[in-house]
Amino acid sequence: KQWYQRRVAITAGDMDPYVYIMLDGKKVGETERKRENKNPDYKYEFETLLRSTGKRLSDHVIEFVVYDWDRWSSDDLVGKARVVVDPSLRVNEEITVFKYAKDVGKLYVTILFRPVPFF
Repeated sequence: KQWYQRRVAITAGDMDPYVYIMLDGKKVGETERKRENKNPDYKYEFETLLRSTGKRLSDHVIEFVVYDWDRWSSDDLVGKARVVVDPSLRVNEEITVFKYAKDVGKLYVTILFRPVPFF
C-alpha cells in the first residue's frame, strides 16, 4: 500500500490548481481545487493496494497530473511529475513538474510503501 501527502509550488499566474494521482496509468486519487493559489498545500492522503501482477516493484509508476481549473473552458494541463515506486520512505521529497520538457514547478511528496502480508 502507499500513502501520499503533497504540496504543490507552480510558477504561473493566478491558478485554481488540482492534481490527479495516477498509478500505472489509472486514476487512483484527486485533490480538491484550490482557488487562486499558486502554492497550495493539499495535505491529501490516500491508500491504494498495489496488486501483484508479476511485475517488479520498480516497474510501477505514480504520476501526478496538475491541472488549472477554468470556469468557461476546458481545464488547462499545467504539467506532470512521475515517481517510480520503491520501498524507500520519501518524506517531503521534491519532484519536478514538467510540461513539454520545461520545468513548470515542484511537488513535495511523502510516500510510504507498506507491504501487506498475504494469508
